[in-house]
Amino acid sequence: MVVLDATTLLYLLDPDAKAPQDPQTGQPVTQVKERMEYLVATLTKQKEKIIVPTPALSELLVRAGEAGPEYLQILNGTAAFKVADFSQRAAVEVAAAPAKPLMQGISAVAQTAHGRRSSLTGKLSP
Repeated sequence: MVVLDATTLLYLLDPDAKAPQDPQTGQPVTQVKERMEYLVATLTKQKEKIIVPTPALSELLVRAGEAGPEYLQILNGTAAFKVADFSQRAAVEVAAAPAKPLMQGISAVAQTAHGRRSSLTGKLSP
């Protein structure tokens, strides 16, 4: 199972989404949409579910504007995607996940948030 946020979904669904900057080069990451399509294809081949939490779906729809119904159709019509409620129970289940993988994920997100790691290339900046 993989969980995607609204920004990541926009890179997949919105052909005009502005590419993030690679902190290592300061340049926009290339082929963002193609990378996202490859990720989805790879996860589908591995029979992994791609979870879209309802808060992320809501943010996606706000940012989608008039394209919202089309995005919903794509998500609902693609077997790999599952829109999932993110309730208090879901939060507890995530918190109860094995600590090491969760902490590694939090570390990667923190590094990305501080501009030290490209979320798409995974490369660390000096």
